[in-house]
Amino acid sequence: MVRPMMPARLCAAAAACALALAGRVQPASAQGGSGVETEAEAAPEIGPPQPGDTAQHRGARATVVFLLPAFDEQTRSELRDALLAQFALIEAELVIDGTGNPPGSLGDHMADAQRRAAEHDAIAVIWIDGDRDGRWLVHMMDIERERIVVRPADASGDRRASAIEAVAVMARESARALIAGKPMPELAPEPSPVTPAPAPASPAAPASPADSLTRQGKVRLWAGYLGTDFADKLPWRHGATVGAAWLGFSPLYAAVSYVFTPALAVESAVNFEVMRIPISMHAGYRQRWDRSVLDIELGVSVEFLRGSGLRGGPETTFEAQPSETQITWALAPRLRGELAPLPDLGLFAALGLDILLNNFSYAVRQTSSRGSQLRTLLRAEDVRPVLELGVAFYP
Repeated sequence: MVRPMMPARLCAAAAACALALAGRVQPASAQGGSGVETEAEAAPEIGPPQPGDTAQHRGARATVVFLLPAFDEQTRSELRDALLAQFALIEAELVIDGTGNPPGSLGDHMADAQRRAAEHDAIAVIWIDGDRDGRWLVHMMDIERERIVVRPADASGDRRASAIEAVAVMARESARALIAGKPMPELAPEPSPVTPAPAPASPAAPASPADSLTRQGKVRLWAGYLGTDFADKLPWRHGATVGAAWLGFSPLYAAVSYVFTPALAVESAVNFEVMRIPISMHAGYRQRWDRSVLDIELGVSVEFLRGSGLRGGPETTFEAQPSETQITWALAPRLRGELAPLPDLGLFAALGLDILLNNFSYAVRQTSSRGSQLRTLLRAEDVRPVLELGVAFYP
């Protein structure tokens, strides 16, 4: 059988619950003008303190003192609000001391913290050491163990709001650890940077004609057509040219070439042939523009010539002059343009001159019953035009 609770006992229980649940911040004036604010009223006294007794040992809410630094009013206000919001989540009383931490050494700060803790029977005192280049040093002192943990907070620029929230969370977690009988947690080591896995190599873009010439190798091989006006009495001569160039001295280069050309045939009173073996050496300057190239070149051509096949009428003998192989030298300037339709292929055209440095005439001495006569058969042009068309390869 349950007996109803007496009205007096019911009132007493309600009053106790109201005192236990009441929590509010009192202005400094309510504390006698000391500049100290508390997060809640003190719990009802349950007995005189004993030696070595602390607030948590006696069953009262533990107290933490926070020394509000001498920052600007807005920062102080935001810091106060953040602290109150965080301490509302734990069973602890927060005392905010607006007088701040006086200047001095770390030993002076510890002595001052112990004095303030004794005034409020606090388990911890927390303060911020200055504002150096936007970095705060948050000191949290465990009064019972006489131990200080220091943590940095970056409050530079627009990070100040995040720093304020971080300080409030540090204070809450330190108080939570001390209430549970554990030492304040040390600053966790920063995680070592994780090296990101290398991104998979993207497939190389195909070479475009626009940059084909800039990506060509150092060797240029070519083959093509070469035409020239060798002598006045002969038609335009046609041949095939091949060559190789070394482009490793960019923008300068060196090259060598050879021309395949049929024998020159002179048909008059005397049938006469001249075999030509022209070899050229070149040096030039190469200028690139996107897909195109311009070569300005000066070469030296050496040509071996030998006359043969003299045939005349009856009762006539001929003697070729000169009778041995002759060598001619010529300067060979060229102006060449090239276009690259493909990365390793170029189409070119060149104009130039062959300027003979030495020249001679082919002649025959005709001897007959009527006497001896010297007759000129062929003489090369001293300056002859040259045209080249062809294909260049870049292996």
